[in-house]
Amino acid sequence: MAAHVEGLAVSVLDVTGLAQKYGAVMSHVRVAPTADQLHATRIADAEADTVVGCDLVVTAGDEALTRIRTGRSRVVVASDLVPTTDFSRNPDWRMDQGSLVRRIQDRCGKGNVLAIEGLRIATGLMGDTLATNMFMLGAAWQMGYVPLSLESIMKAIELNGVQIDFNKTSFLWGRRAAVNFDAVEKAAASPSRQAPTRIDMSRNAIVERSMAYLTDYQDAAYAQRYKALVDRAIAAEKSNGLDDRFSTAVARYYFKLLAIKDEFEVARLFSSDAFKRELQAAFEGDYKIRFNVGAWPFGGFDEHGRPYKKEVGPWLMSAFGLLKNFKGMRGTVFDPFRNNAERKLALRLLAEYEAEIGDLIATLDKRTVDRAVALASLPEKIRGYGHVRERHVAQVEKERTAIKAAKPIAA
Repeated sequence: MAAHVEGLAVSVLDVTGLAQKYGAVMSHVRVAPTADQLHATRIADAEADTVVGCDLVVTAGDEALTRIRTGRSRVVVASDLVPTTDFSRNPDWRMDQGSLVRRIQDRCGKGNVLAIEGLRIATGLMGDTLATNMFMLGAAWQMGYVPLSLESIMKAIELNGVQIDFNKTSFLWGRRAAVNFDAVEKAAASPSRQAPTRIDMSRNAIVERSMAYLTDYQDAAYAQRYKALVDRAIAAEKSNGLDDRFSTAVARYYFKLLAIKDEFEVARLFSSDAFKRELQAAFEGDYKIRFNVGAWPFGGFDEHGRPYKKEVGPWLMSAFGLLKNFKGMRGTVFDPFRNNAERKLALRLLAEYEAEIGDLIATLDKRTVDRAVALASLPEKIRGYGHVRERHVAQVEKERTAIKAAKPIAA
């Protein structure tokens, strides 16, 4: 639109997919003085003058890199790491930010690449991830990589008629970042912009958070049950002159098995003031919430044995508000969910973990501590619900057997 405002010819080819889930989203944009100079809508290999990358993984991918040519192309890329479809299939999958940036630099030349954490900074400045695109475009324009005037770009934003001030401000912050990145980053991290804080992952901090959570989850006695086993693990370490790796693993993963997302907990979380504040911050106007529920009595299994969910209307929020008040029935004869397969599996895993940790504590020493840490950490790999969780449990059982079969290495 900005090109049209300037009387230039332009072609746009959007190669759309579902970003981060099933493929990249790429837009090929050509600008020329006259239409007869636009020979094709797709930018061919090594023909890109400017690459504005709002996703590091996509920009460092083969499809984008083939458009880049050393000495010609300039790249402005958001270097934040955003989980891709590989993460949904493998929660332990890891990406290396540095290697992805270097991959782009090797193709383009280090001096031709501006890599900034645009997603983090734009969100910190504007409070919305949607600011990232205009932020990165603003940085590219300030670097001289976008052959259009500021007036035409501002006019295009106005003609679009969507969040005009928001987009103009995002663009301006991107321009500033290209000139004085440190100042912009400082502004994004200011307390007034609610910069994220680093979570203390020490054992004592984990225990403190877990105790508070389990008290809200069930009651103080439930939290004390957690602390009692962790204290036993700590005492065993101290008596054997060991570090805190084993007790830290117990503190993390015993909590995970205790605080399962059962029906009462889902009701408590959806009814919480924190969730309501998140909704109010994300949406405005007359909106309605609908739920896709797989649990009884809404979901079930079809004739082929595959689980299905049913859509439930906003009234379920009121039901959640009522159900959360009955968490004291959890595990008692009055618990209507006590006999479902999900709960039975959770209780079995919890009982087995408590018994196994007890055995590990009894035999803990310098020779067995590594195996004890590995066994205590296995719940990390039990994820998901229903058939997904059952599959992970089966895999963990195989790994547990292999760990126990391995001969301990003497210290």
